Amino acid sequence: MEITPEEKHLKMRGRGLGLKLVFAALIAVLLGASVLWLRHATRESRHAATYTAKRSAMLWLNAAVAPPQNFVALGDSITEAVYLADVCGTSFNAGIGGGKIEDVSSLADKILKRLQPRILLIAVGTNDIWAGSDIPTFTQHYTQLVEHLPKARTILMGVPNSPDASAMIRTLAAKRGAIYVPPVTGSDYTIADGAHLKPAGARMFRQRVAGACAMATNSDKDR
Repeated sequence: MEITPEEKHLKMRGRGLGLKLVFAALIAVLLGASVLWLRHATRESRHAATYTAKRSAMLWLNAAVAPPQNFVALGDSITEAVYLADVCGTSFNAGIGGGKIEDVSSLADKILKRLQPRILLIAVGTNDIWAGSDIPTFTQHYTQLVEHLPKARTILMGVPNSPDASAMIRTLAAKRGAIYVPPVTGSDYTIADGAHLKPAGARMFRQRVAGACAMATNSDKDR
């Protein structure tokens, strides 16, 4: 049966309307998914910020009742998760999950004055890079942190998620007479994000810190 021009026009309009409805539904799904992702990201960000603040307060509470320490580690969750007891004589792990350079800076002054370590580890910067910090900004903030540290033999560890940041830290360590330690990287040592450590990575982290501590101790003896 032959289709009239009017019927063809109606069919075309129907197809066009159907495509519009499909397109509108697709847009609605994408918008809904975006809203859910933003809500999740906001909750995660708030949770991280809350944990970082609570961890900082707990560290200061512990430091307030601890005796002076030979070694203090300042860093983020990578440092916090590693067993560092007695890694370099009496040792205090002040790693802060979710911590950035500014978090370490705000905590460092009072904790280091209280604990008076002879050797100090700085292992921070991963969260700054993940948050989108460019290298010039990272360099400025990291250098300010290091320059305001009290006098101690300093170990600077690189950043696992940025070779450029690690190169800057290595250069800064050489300029300041600090000991540079490369970050623990590689699929044998880190989980899928390339930064947080597997058990083998945690052992490697401790071994590298222990080796740097031995270098710092021996250099003191040679003075």
